[in-house]
Amino acid sequence: MVWSSRFVWVPPEQFPGGELPENFVASPGPRPGAFLKNFYDTQPAINYGYARMNPDEPWRQPVDAEGPKRNREAMREVMDHWLQLGISGFRCDMAASLIKDDPDLVETGKLWGEMAACLDENHPDAVLVSEWGDPKVAVPAGFDGDFFFQTGEAWKSLWQDNPYFGADGTGTAKIFIDAWNEAEEAIGRPGGVILPSANHEPRCG
Repeated sequence: MVWSSRFVWVPPEQFPGGELPENFVASPGPRPGAFLKNFYDTQPAINYGYARMNPDEPWRQPVDAEGPKRNREAMREVMDHWLQLGISGFRCDMAASLIKDDPDLVETGKLWGEMAACLDENHPDAVLVSEWGDPKVAVPAGFDGDFFFQTGEAWKSLWQDNPYFGADGTGTAKIFIDAWNEAEEAIGRPGGVILPSANHEPRCG
């Protein structure tokens, strides 16, 4: 049963009205049903649980159910494996999305706090960087650093939409500086706010 809970999965008998639920992908293999996609259709969402239950979606499991708890343990084992091989840390993609239906990100913050505490105990030199997009939330949750999304106003004020670094020199850095100061104030120390030149791998062409 634990293995069957590796991903957020809905069996055919729980399809609402007999239709595939939104953001679910039909099983590509022999197991009947569908999985919740994380972003692309080829990325099943690992089941870390839901912050809220919904009687209309009986496939939801709470964060303290056996499946989500085992998945946390498995992820800690994966992280430990790679750190023992000598890597310096992790950039955690879509870090704010692990717990589903968590509007205030309370349970998501608890999850990452547990992960960070485990790393601090067993790999104190490891670095944990999030793709959260909100340093004032991500760093207190346990990350060493987080960055402003390239789609957010703070980053765009430097590089897009009448940017500060624009050739015509009419942009302002105030939007970015205000966001940076707000984040540092929430974090309570310098550092933790990262300014990347890009979010993902560089692409040519």
